[in-house]
Amino acid sequence: MKINVLDIVYCDFPFRNQQASKRRYGLVCEVIDGFHGVRYEIAYGTSKKVSRSGRRPTEFIVDQPEVMALLGLTKPTSFHLDYRVKLAEIDIFEVVGRIPNIPRLRKELYIAAEQAMKRSEG
Repeated sequence: MKINVLDIVYCDFPFRNQQASKRRYGLVCEVIDGFHGVRYEIAYGTSKKVSRSGRRPTEFIVDQPEVMALLGLTKPTSFHLDYRVKLAEIDIFEVVGRIPNIPRLRKELYIAAEQAMKRSEG
């Protein structure tokens, strides 16, 4: 399976305590080709409490029906770009879509990613 940056994947996402995991959607932020093989940095996705009015600056929200359909999402989804994990390909079940080249959408993603980077630096 070919996995690229900006792909939306269905994966086995570990909880913060690393004791358990849950199958959910994630956004591929980075592909890391290292000594132990390829790993993927995946941002956490959730369909719980998705709201543009209450969102955090590090959230990238997909809630437009036409974009959700392109990405294989059935519910509005918030991707938390400040909550990422590294996964092996075995933990990724399928690629369901890819963030389309829609300028408004890419701009929102860029702004959230920039805020996540600032948060991790400070």
